[in-house]
Amino acid sequence: MKKQKLIVVGWDSADWEIAQPLMDQGRMPQLKAMVDNGASGKLKSSPPYLSPMLWNTMATGKSPAEHGIVGFREFNPVTQAHQPISSTSRKVKSIWNMLSQEGLKTHVVGWFATYPAESINGVVVSDLFGLSEQTHSLDKAPVGLVSPEAMSEDLLTLRVSPDEIDAGLLEFFIPKIREINLERDPRPNALRKRLAELYSYHNAAVILLQNESTDFLTVYYHFIDWICHDFMELAPPQRAGVSDRDYELYSGVVDAAYVLQDLLLRDLLGHTDPDVNCMMISDHGFLSGDERPRSTANIAGGIAAWHRIDGMFVGAGPLFQRGASGLRASLPDLAPTLLHAFNLPVGLDMVGRVIDGFLSHTPPAQTIPSWELRGAPHLPAERHSSGSGVSAELLKQFEDLGYVSAEDEREEIAESKSRRENAWNLGVALVAEGRCEEALPHLEEAYFFHPEASHKALPLINCLIELGLIDESLSVQETLLDYGPANGYLSYHLAILARKRSDYEGALSWLEDADTSPGGDLHANALERGLIGLLDARYEEAEAVFRKAVFDRPTPAAQLGLCRALVMLKRFDEAEARLIEVLKQRPDYSVGWFTLGIIHENREDLGQAKEAYLEAIRWRPDLKVALYRKNNLEMRARESRGEFIPITLDDLDFRELPAEKAARLSAEKVTQLREASRARQVDWENELAYLRRSENPLAVFGGGFVKVEDRETIVIVSGLPRSGTSLMMQMLAAGGMTLQTDDERKPDVNNPRGFFEWEPIMRLENNRECMQHAVDKAVKVVSTQLRFLPRQYAYKIIWMDRSISEVAHSQGRMLQNEKHVGEAALAAHRAETLKVLRQVSSKPQSGIKLLEVNYSECITQSESIQLDLVDFLGDFLIRPEAVQQAVDASLYRNRAGKEKFDV
Repeated sequence: MKKQKLIVVGWDSADWEIAQPLMDQGRMPQLKAMVDNGASGKLKSSPPYLSPMLWNTMATGKSPAEHGIVGFREFNPVTQAHQPISSTSRKVKSIWNMLSQEGLKTHVVGWFATYPAESINGVVVSDLFGLSEQTHSLDKAPVGLVSPEAMSEDLLTLRVSPDEIDAGLLEFFIPKIREINLERDPRPNALRKRLAELYSYHNAAVILLQNESTDFLTVYYHFIDWICHDFMELAPPQRAGVSDRDYELYSGVVDAAYVLQDLLLRDLLGHTDPDVNCMMISDHGFLSGDERPRSTANIAGGIAAWHRIDGMFVGAGPLFQRGASGLRASLPDLAPTLLHAFNLPVGLDMVGRVIDGFLSHTPPAQTIPSWELRGAPHLPAERHSSGSGVSAELLKQFEDLGYVSAEDEREEIAESKSRRENAWNLGVALVAEGRCEEALPHLEEAYFFHPEASHKALPLINCLIELGLIDESLSVQETLLDYGPANGYLSYHLAILARKRSDYEGALSWLEDADTSPGGDLHANALERGLIGLLDARYEEAEAVFRKAVFDRPTPAAQLGLCRALVMLKRFDEAEARLIEVLKQRPDYSVGWFTLGIIHENREDLGQAKEAYLEAIRWRPDLKVALYRKNNLEMRARESRGEFIPITLDDLDFRELPAEKAARLSAEKVTQLREASRARQVDWENELAYLRRSENPLAVFGGGFVKVEDRETIVIVSGLPRSGTSLMMQMLAAGGMTLQTDDERKPDVNNPRGFFEWEPIMRLENNRECMQHAVDKAVKVVSTQLRFLPRQYAYKIIWMDRSISEVAHSQGRMLQNEKHVGEAALAAHRAETLKVLRQVSSKPQSGIKLLEVNYSECITQSESIQLDLVDFLGDFLIRPEAVQQAVDASLYRNRAGKEKFDV
């Protein structure tokens, strides 16, 4: 039997929705030839959809918790700085380690988290190889870019600098590039840099194929992902806000990137055997056309909202089935499939499986307990500090795209920041795998150190609900409301959380808010409303909601919801007809297959029912109710043949839906989880207290490079939530001061005159440049965000002080919760913040001035407060005599023990 050679090409973010039209137009002939002559399908990705985690899941066949790559960056204790996530963090063998130890000549080019390069039976060209823009001369090249090191000198000559990119290639992407002033528009030069990196990796892969014996080669190209993040906003159809000129210049860049990748794929294969086996894969897709997000959250990793859950895979050559299409697989399936292609066993500890219908040879896969126990143990590559310049370059790219937040100058904060980022990433990944108990400590840690981040609260709340920690979930949910109820996206998620607690009326109330608030998605709200109808046995209502949703927007999800309602109403014929069409579009809809099984079972078509349940289990192995139904059918069949099959305890477990199992969580187990959670909280509180005690306050606020007398001034109004900050903003406005606000959060019964908030300030940690818009103005800043104020400005901070009991009571009433909430925590936070503010304001070089204002005195002694403000703010107040006119004593309500003042 001829020894097979296999090439695996990775295109980050490649998407069938973009590639297929280009193939149909004849612009991607190489990919089309592979599809026509091989096997292809969609590769299901995994939350939180971050590339380093995903590519290493593909390479190892294991989850992030097991392989150890959990984000874009890590803290290096040797250099005391952030660095891109590295091969030293991977805890298990990759496919190249497995093949290499079996004697196969294996080469790796550019794969995520391969610096420093490992020693294998072949060549590793690490992911920092093509990024060495600052260190192109050989004498400065960092150690570890290539393994074996002896090949570095030759391979490094293949790197391409941006200056070497031909103008004609740029014109291929931007036909009118000669009309662009490159000094004013940085985008063409950014494209030039992306192209230089692309060709650097491509050149290395070509040379390895030409000069090295090869059984397996994999090359990873980041190019499509970079280009989509840079230019998808400008792609067709033209979006509101995109100028005609920008659209004219850049609308074809994304398509050109796909076309170029296809040309390079053809070039790569032209340097090897004609009958070589080739596989192309992507870790996720990228939203395009009308599916593009309307906005991108300004948080670390928020840019992943552009990623589509489905990536691509296609294989052509003797190893692969010819003419197979529409296949489905998930990321962990890649490593088992590659092992089976080389007639090597699959590790039983891998979560993936060999992709059905993909390979041409069909014998069952061999298995071993684990590749970690076969051959020599995995030894991570040695850490190097010489690549710090290259690492910084890659981190800057991640920061520019929004995958990670900006670097912090303080070492202890930098270490904490990367730790909590990666804890959140890992927690989200574990929840997606149904491993909530393992996820809880990671999600809690990420949230504890960053409680103002709503995106970290949502998965934590979900996890707490799944584990039966309902009180804790409600406590975390309170922090979300600091961002205001007039937020359609947030209200939608609060509805989901209420539904998971079986609070259906509360969920419907939140959906009403979501329908009428900015940022809401009416279609998503309708689907959630229909699901609540199904769960609450309101089947006619659910049918009406889903039928309208299908009429407005016939998405597969809406069609599936309608089918489920029709089944519950025993209208099986219409349900089956619709289901067949839905499953043609989305064969991975496990609930759709399960619903089809229910239809067949009710008709006594037990064979077809079993097949449908098996298909549901194929796509979602943890769908216990489908597994029970399938087993029950098998028992009925065997009983009909006179066999007696006893029901086991496992069978009884299969009968329970997830919600029922959650309800049956033992009180003892919930208590254990709660106690462990509280113990972690104490440890983190002690750690945080130590950091605050050892922290130089000037390092938080002051110490900027601009002299104090040369700094522009911003007036800050801050304090605990519900401490009177809105009242102070009203007083400053009456005094003629310019406010930096927006109209995102509308007045309500709690603040009838308005909240005077500015949405960008809620993300100050990752959006510090927004403060330039607040110069010479007053802006309200949440107290937890004060530490992120940029240093180049001078600040006059007005701190609103109010009785802790009144603050807690007001917050509780605003949350429709009669009990006082978190008084001890509120008092500790206020004391710590004021301590730092007082220390900082006592240092002239900090550029910080502080005025403490008592809320009740604003009401009862407004004339005295007016004089204090005039003295503190000076010329900022144009009409100082009008300040106290903003005070309305009738609004002094929500006082503890004074409920009669509440409206």
